[in-house]
Amino acid sequence: MKLETLEKLLKTHFNIMAIETLNAASISDTLRQYSNLSGIPVYVWNQGQGLNRQDLPQVKIPQTSTSLQVLNHIQKNKQHHIFILNNFAKYLDNTFNEQALLNICPLQHSKVILVDKKIDLSKKFRGLAIETKNLFKMKLQRAA
Repeated sequence: MKLETLEKLLKTHFNIMAIETLNAASISDTLRQYSNLSGIPVYVWNQGQGLNRQDLPQVKIPQTSTSLQVLNHIQKNKQHHIFILNNFAKYLDNTFNEQALLNICPLQHSKVILVDKKIDLSKKFRGLAIETKNLFKMKLQRAA
């Protein structure tokens, strides 16, 4: 993903972004560049490993190893951060996770980027989230 494309996504009013890709490392690398230029910290989550700061991998956030724990942490966070949630699509079927993610939508201080091979956001996210497919075509979810 190009840095310019990512900057456009981050400048939208959407706080939840779903990026479908087979190359999650490319997204992570681009976000590292963005973080270096903007000074905004990027945190990366992987199931079982929890949340850690991208530029300081040794900095691990406690009690963020499960999907619900990380979403609750993001909700409580008051700082301007970017959170990458890798391989998160399978957790969106859980009602508690879905509601926690919906609760993050109106927050103005953080961006949550879901990265997976295939992501199907429910209709509840219409007008609240942005999805990118194949990293080239951007599709805004509009209210029905």
